[in-house]
Amino acid sequence: MAYTRGNLAVKEKTSGRGQAQTQTLPKYKETTKVVTRRAPLPVSEKLLYIFTVVFCVAVASLLTWQNAKVYDLNYQVHKTDYEISEVKKKMSALEVKRQQLEQAVLSTAMQMGYEQPGDSENEPSGSASAAGKDISGTKTARN
Repeated sequence: MAYTRGNLAVKEKTSGRGQAQTQTLPKYKETTKVVTRRAPLPVSEKLLYIFTVVFCVAVASLLTWQNAKVYDLNYQVHKTDYEISEVKKKMSALEVKRQQLEQAVLSTAMQMGYEQPGDSENEPSGSASAAGKDISGTKTARN
C-alpha cells in the first residue's frame, strides 16, 4: 500500500485512461480545506468586554430602579387623592347629618316652649337686653 499525502487509508489511484473509463463509480474531485484557527482574545480585551457589559447592566438597573420609585410615588399620590375624595364625601354626609340634627334640636326645643332670643315680639324696645345688659343686669361685651 502506498503512502499518499500522509494518509494510509486512501486507496491508491491507478493512472491510465482505459481503466478510468471502465469504472462505474462517479468521478469526484478531491479538495483540501485549509482551516485557520483564530487566535484567542487577549486578556485585556476580554476584561474590556466584561466591564462594558457590567456597566450597561448597572445603568439599566439604575434606570429601572428610578422608574420603580417614580411609579411608587405616583401610586401613592393617586391613593392619597382617592382617600381625600372619600373623606370629603364622608364630611359632606356628616355635615348633612349635623344640619338635620340641629333642625331636630330646634324643633324639639320649640315644642318644649323654648323661644329664640330676638324672636319675641312682646319685649319692649327699651328693655335691659337692648341697652347692652343681660337679664342679670351686668354689662355684656358688646359695648
